[in-house]
Amino acid sequence: MENNIGFIYILENEAMPGLWKIGSSERKDINDRINELYNGRSGVPFPFNIVFVGKVEDHKTVEDCIKKQFKRFRVNPKREFFNIDPEIIKPWLKEKFSVKDVTESINEEYDKTVGDSDKKALVKYEYEIEKRQPKFNLKEMGIEDGEIITYKYNENKKAEVIGNTVKYDGKVYKSMAKLTNEILKKDRGYKVGVSPILYWKYKGKLLKDIKNETMSKKGKTTL
Repeated sequence: MENNIGFIYILENEAMPGLWKIGSSERKDINDRINELYNGRSGVPFPFNIVFVGKVEDHKTVEDCIKKQFKRFRVNPKREFFNIDPEIIKPWLKEKFSVKDVTESINEEYDKTVGDSDKKALVKYEYEIEKRQPKFNLKEMGIEDGEIITYKYNENKKAEVIGNTVKYDGKVYKSMAKLTNEILKKDRGYKVGVSPILYWKYKGKLLKDIKNETMSKKGKTTL
């Protein structure tokens, strides 16, 4: 079965909020396929973000099963875009097909292939959008003092929540934005403003998504 091993991927793009691209590839370097989706005829202004990559046998059959199982969430039968939370699909994949989650390692390699100008354009866009939203409050989002949040590009980087800011590497920061800027400038060379909830996760979920869910429960909307 070694020759039939491939990848199932779930991607998102900031230009298409609420939609996820789900497909498969037999390429050993899955990053080539993901970059092709951006650099080809997709017409999207930003590179795709990797939400999930799973290694599996007979990947085309698995992809077909996904399309059948979640058919009602597919927004166009001619396109591989779905309006469904990936957190619903991922456990289904792992349980039904014994998919091996290789997201973290693939993400690390993929990040190296994205050009600096593309990265900066995306960060600037995300920051401008988030600036228009109500400010976040970690406690209102259900994240108490002492809880641990993880940096989305490297989950080994962890920070302890203290009020609405954090303690990282023994230092208490005046704001999460200050810490996030420091890490991004060191690791990725960004020199634009950032919104920290776009870069930190709590229990595997992005803080931005937790904030949006919290606001939705309160009957508030985001721009």
